[in-house]
Amino acid sequence: MIKRLLISSAFLFGIIIIQSTLFRYIAIYEVIPNLYLIYLVFTSFYNGGLHGTVCGFATGLVEDAVSISPLGFHSIIKTIIGSVYSSFNGLVILDRIVMPMAFVLIATVLNRLLAFGVISLFNLSVPVHSVFSRFFLIEIVYNTILTPPVFFIAHKIKDRLDGRRGL
Repeated sequence: MIKRLLISSAFLFGIIIIQSTLFRYIAIYEVIPNLYLIYLVFTSFYNGGLHGTVCGFATGLVEDAVSISPLGFHSIIKTIIGSVYSSFNGLVILDRIVMPMAFVLIATVLNRLLAFGVISLFNLSVPVHSVFSRFFLIEIVYNTILTPPVFFIAHKIKDRLDGRRGL
């Protein structure tokens, strides 16, 4: 479990760095895809238990460090999301396209709602687009469209690490 947790956290850390540096070049109206959230949903769901919670918290701290948000802002949000999707492990059977897209769409909305909740609760001045803005709609579409390829690649990596071959 520790090995899997460290590998997932390393992937999430790498995704955060890429997302915060290189993805600004593929932004639409300054909105970038949230690959970190997509992979967090994947690793939380497929590994279950405390895996998603710990990965969400640890890499949320890294996301806090590379963003202008206060320390703990992303950690609490990603911890909750990781915990929620870890709890679905073994309860839901995912196909390769539709259910992962639905999970990520819901996670994107949950991410935004939790951000508004934390901002409101602690009276923070963190720039976040409204749930009803075109920026949020672009983020939802971006994340949902990128879900199948990210899940496909993540499955391949997971299968390699588990010593299995094939799709």
